[in-house]
Amino acid sequence: MATTKISSSTFSLYVSVISLLSVAYAFSPVDHYLVNCGSHSAGTSDLDHRVFIGDASRFLTSTLTIQLESTDSKLTSPSPFYSSARAFDHPAYYAFPIRDRGTHHLVRLHFHPFRNNYNDLLEAEFHVVANGFLLLRNFCIPKTDNFPVIKEFVIPVASEELKIAFVPSGRSKFGFVNAIEVISAPQDLIADVAQLVDFEKNERVNGLLKNGFETVHRVNVGGLR
Repeated sequence: MATTKISSSTFSLYVSVISLLSVAYAFSPVDHYLVNCGSHSAGTSDLDHRVFIGDASRFLTSTLTIQLESTDSKLTSPSPFYSSARAFDHPAYYAFPIRDRGTHHLVRLHFHPFRNNYNDLLEAEFHVVANGFLLLRNFCIPKTDNFPVIKEFVIPVASEELKIAFVPSGRSKFGFVNAIEVISAPQDLIADVAQLVDFEKNERVNGLLKNGFETVHRVNVGGLR
């Protein structure tokens, strides 16, 4: 069995406060991949009319995976691509060509468990690694009705390829993913220098551009919800 080395790179947490009106008009991402995992469809549109393509012929570099489709006729989800998924009981890899090298990229992972003929997706536990950054460790889907679960990260990518590895943990021995987004981030999204403010001291923090970040909260500035 192939073995995968999981990096111990540490992620910083941050609050992303984005004014869409100020950046959307000026930014067009060089790299823009929207993948509907486990689907053969040439294109599936979400509620924002973004087109996700199936992963059967591109990006997925592993053969030991399982294509899942929902067997629940009453499945309700905000996007049609949540009715399919890619499952794995061995390490599975996606590889994305990168043209906008030396910049940060947004990596967004979608998880929506559903009834299927393979396994109970709520029992999945796995790790996710992207170019040496440990994104998720022993990740489990919360046993609630609040689906989908979306995990978003911003990481620097200097190489010609962004490789995302999904590695089953020892407890469940399987995992899954419904959709993956890899998108170039605006160059000014992450500052290299910031001011750390707490109750006891203020200090300057340098070298942030070398770090990876997880989005904790999104604030729609001026929005109603």
